[in-house]
Amino acid sequence: APQERRVHEIKSPDMGMLFHNSIEEFSKKLSIENLSWNDIDRDKSDEIVEKVLDKMIDDFQHGLLLSTNRYKYMVNRLKRISKRALWTITDHIRKGDFVPVQHEVIFGDAPNSKIPPIVINLPDGEEVRLEGRIDRVDILEGDKESFVKIIDYKSGTKAFSLSDAYYGLQIQLLVYADAIISNGEKLIKSDIYPAGVFYFKIDDPMIQSDEEDLEVIEKEIAKKLKLDGIILKDINIVKAIDRDIEQTNNSSVIPVSINKDGSFSKTSSVIDKEELNILISHVKGLISEIADEILKGKIKIEPCKTDKYVSCAYCEYLSICQFETSFEDNKYRNIKKLKDADVISKIKEKLGGEE
Repeated sequence: APQERRVHEIKSPDMGMLFHNSIEEFSKKLSIENLSWNDIDRDKSDEIVEKVLDKMIDDFQHGLLLSTNRYKYMVNRLKRISKRALWTITDHIRKGDFVPVQHEVIFGDAPNSKIPPIVINLPDGEEVRLEGRIDRVDILEGDKESFVKIIDYKSGTKAFSLSDAYYGLQIQLLVYADAIISNGEKLIKSDIYPAGVFYFKIDDPMIQSDEEDLEVIEKEIAKKLKLDGIILKDINIVKAIDRDIEQTNNSSVIPVSINKDGSFSKTSSVIDKEELNILISHVKGLISEIADEILKGKIKIEPCKTDKYVSCAYCEYLSICQFETSFEDNKYRNIKKLKDADVISKIKEKLGGEE
């Protein structure tokens, strides 16, 4: 199989891996020091990040990160962004009642998997077994039912979109939700339901401001680092993720705001329980269709194009693919962006027709 050429240098994917590792090591360090996320302040958070990263940097590719001025600059940037990210994550957790119970939850057939794979049956009797790794699982535990919040750490810029999920371009978070709720008893004793699925963007936002008040600037940065995804349309769940929303009406943790009459604003990324369930069912159906086509040998070159985005942009195999629209059968799969309400009604229509 073709492979990307290995070069002795550090690139963006390596930085993404380092960000992920720093968050995982941070949470391990909290456990070792017997600290909870609620116990630490900004100074303690920064101190732990510094220790964790210094060790990772020393160990990384035999000290490569300390070998040139360019890499040293990247190390300083890595430290700055990681400190910001870890403090924002800590702040998010402190503002809610959900408790992080697992980091790096692996599902699949591998020996280190905490939960089994998602099994999808194909029309011809074959089955597909999905495996993966969930960055973080937070739980709000109740007597009869518990709720789960799934977080995936992203160092890229792609935002969550129901339209992309509908077309099968962004199914990761919904697959994670299914993996957890199908195996809730492995994590917790009561019935478990999804409260929300989110990306946390590991970023270093630039703020255009003439403001000199540090607190105002910090608030602007916090807005840019909100969780990005969908949340259950339930005011109690929203308050359990961000208890300050009652005072502020506009959450600094999740993409939700509340009108004066207590209803959710039109811009809030909320979805009701039934809609979330049918969205997960739709995604599983898509996976079944895709897997069936692959097994039947469908390998047409058909990159997706939405607005200005083309899936070729980040492809590792661009140099050998030779996709060219002037060639016969070389066509883009043009995708029309759908509004959230249209996504839900289309899925209901589709699933209704199958029943």
